[in-house]
Amino acid sequence: MQHDFDVDVSRADTDSIKWRRYPSDVLPLWVADMDFTAPPGIIDALQKRVQHGVFGYGGRSAELAQCICERVAQRYQWPVSPDEITGVGCWIKLGLSRCGGSGG
Repeated sequence: MQHDFDVDVSRADTDSIKWRRYPSDVLPLWVADMDFTAPPGIIDALQKRVQHGVFGYGGRSAELAQCICERVAQRYQWPVSPDEITGVGCWIKLGLSRCGGSGG
């Protein structure tokens, strides 16, 4: 399913820090704060979790780990095994080990 990321979404007068921090004549181009709606599949999954009412940490997903491995191999030619997929820290370590040289 394709998602239209070109729909203009105004975030003025919301709790968005990037849009409150600067005057209206400034166009803030932040990397991690995007101005598009989430795809329907993500919204549906979040609504399902909210309806469930429990927000604890979930378990490890073998399917997600395999999907990440395939995506990283396809996009970056990095051979990663599902056992290496453990959390955000693993991605920092993986990126540094694959991009950095040997030594301290």
